[in-house]
Amino acid sequence: MNDLDALLNQLAARPIPAAPDYLREDVWREIRRRVESPGHSHLEQFAQWFWRQHVAAASIALAMVLGAGFARMGAPAQAESPASRALGLRVFSESAPMLRLTAMQALR
Repeated sequence: MNDLDALLNQLAARPIPAAPDYLREDVWREIRRRVESPGHSHLEQFAQWFWRQHVAAASIALAMVLGAGFARMGAPAQAESPASRALGLRVFSESAPMLRLTAMQALR
């Protein structure tokens, strides 16, 4: 047996101390206090309202619609870096020369 095992056995042999007399009274007092006055802050009330299923789903849908709208309004980045030009990465862009949809987009 090593020293750690000896120390653990020594600790396990100690009796568990008894709880103080006032512990039960304090616990019940706290339970009564919380039941009688469920004082929630405004932030907690907002969080409870927000995390309801229908509100959370509506918030996600609204965020997706707003994100799509901002993405549609924003101009696409056309600046081509020298590195991507040198590596020939234009084939991966949305206006790739070999992409059939690019020709359709130009006709619009």
